[in-house]
Amino acid sequence: QQQQPQENNMDVEVEGETEGARAPLDEEMLKDVRFPLTLGNGELVVEALGEIIADHPLYHDNNYIFPVGYRARRTCANVPGQIKPQIYFCEVMHCGKQPLFR
Repeated sequence: QQQQPQENNMDVEVEGETEGARAPLDEEMLKDVRFPLTLGNGELVVEALGEIIADHPLYHDNNYIFPVGYRARRTCANVPGQIKPQIYFCEVMHCGKQPLFR
């Protein structure tokens, strides 16, 4: 008998499974994640994951989520015409019925 995921669980892709396969992700797995979260060799820093607005369909669909409050910065060292590495910021903001990407 298959156990139902708890209400607070999230679904995530399961590595090595067929496309679209999902498995419950217990919040306990994320308890040690601290922000800002530096990924790669420091090129990407996730400052905040944000929140999914479930009752607005333009903030999510079957393939994408646009969590309000998501913030990240990416450092690009090889920008043509630039000597210093460039830092780009990304943020998803609430703008009424649809997300605003800044």
